[in-house]
Amino acid sequence: MKTILIKDRFSDAPVLREMLSATAGLEVTATLAGADLAITWLATHHDGWDLAVVVVEQDVAQMDVIAFARAARPAAKIVATGSIVCGAVRSECLRCGADVAFDSRRIGDLADWLDRLSAGPS
Repeated sequence: MKTILIKDRFSDAPVLREMLSATAGLEVTATLAGADLAITWLATHHDGWDLAVVVVEQDVAQMDVIAFARAARPAAKIVATGSIVCGAVRSECLRCGADVAFDSRRIGDLADWLDRLSAGPS
């Protein structure tokens, strides 16, 4: 599954990048930093991804990325994660089009979801 990691301008996400690379069935094809770069890339790579992992930390423009990604590839999977992804921020991620949203402090839940996704239908 072609996977893109979209970080906000303020995050590095090395643990997340490592986890994605280690998950069977996922191939990280792009790592993008910032909403502007991500939206430009998404607009020109319609078939370059099946899963977008969007890191939401301090840059609320990541909500625009989630909405743009959903419109660009309605059947693709989109996951939002970050230390602020709880409560109202989590709800906003889902409203914008994320399939799921995880607080990054619960990285095990994200890992389990990715494992189930990459395994395909049971």
